[in-house]
Amino acid sequence: IYEPLPLMPRPSPSDLTSGKTLVLGGDPIYLGYLDTFETYEMTTHVKLTGIVRGWSNLLHVTAKGTNFEKPGSRIPGIWVIPHSTRLQVIMGSKNMINNGCATKALPINKTVAITMRAYPGPVYTVHFDDEQQCAITPKCQLFPAHNNSRVWVADKWHHASKAEVVLMKYGPAPVLNKNSIISSARKLQRGYFVGVINTTKEFHMSFKLTPRGKVKGWSNIIHLTERNNKGLKSRLPAVFFQPDKLRLTLVVTDKNGKQLRKDSKFNLKKDQTYLVDIVVGKLGLAMRLDKKYIIAKHKAFNRVPATKNIKIWASNPFAGAANAEISDLTYTREIKPEDLTGEDLTGSNKKK
Repeated sequence: IYEPLPLMPRPSPSDLTSGKTLVLGGDPIYLGYLDTFETYEMTTHVKLTGIVRGWSNLLHVTAKGTNFEKPGSRIPGIWVIPHSTRLQVIMGSKNMINNGCATKALPINKTVAITMRAYPGPVYTVHFDDEQQCAITPKCQLFPAHNNSRVWVADKWHHASKAEVVLMKYGPAPVLNKNSIISSARKLQRGYFVGVINTTKEFHMSFKLTPRGKVKGWSNIIHLTERNNKGLKSRLPAVFFQPDKLRLTLVVTDKNGKQLRKDSKFNLKKDQTYLVDIVVGKLGLAMRLDKKYIIAKHKAFNRVPATKNIKIWASNPFAGAANAEISDLTYTREIKPEDLTGEDLTGSNKKK
């Protein structure tokens, strides 16, 4: 068994493997202690080298020194599903031990960065390199920060996975830069979780949008919500394509949970990139395409006050994803005079 590493510092991510390549498949490997965060990001680089018949363990962080018996036993843990290279990733909470999801198969003899994140809400996500495997939103509370949690690579309760592990990092969950929430173009994907931000009572949100085709039903582009699709703080805002059209719909929830919905009559063109601006302020709400109004509601309404830890989905898990790409997503509380000017295209451009 590897000698335990000294007590690890809490503030910043570090390489928990201390530069070693850890070869799994034999005895358990105990790395030592770790002070954990309530919201965190943990990344480990894994190369599977074989398949195990039963459940086998790749990584296990436990606050209580237990496998399963108490909350905090798996914060997080990674197991390889029997007779496969698929993973079961567990990110336990304060009142649920086994929150998690199953991933797609990992390739043999190829190193993949596996990243697990726990966000306020909570939202738990798993990525292979830059590809999201899952984003789950269980009704539970995050497990609180805990000093002297124990870290195992191949724990003592399961068979060891056949794998090599290098460069394992742990730190607080990332904070989005509101000036670059989504920078490069990405195809919209149902249930793709972007991150959390603190919203403001008045705001200006903008992004570039490239439609690639129509979808039969309502399809989502971007959705900011505290938790759900309906009710208080549920659409702050949300943007959709209307069924079988390339026309936008903007929905904003007011302070009492009422949804203010505005349907545009303007038809976007397939494969053309547009700059979309959304402004919510004292005079009401508006949406512009390339600085030309397609939605305008110049009437004050009871706006939702500043709120912490609002989730951003692109697109949400409640509807189908729009067939489109999004980039250059920003959010700011500052509304400039030029954000409220532009040609009025709120009527139809007469194309169906």
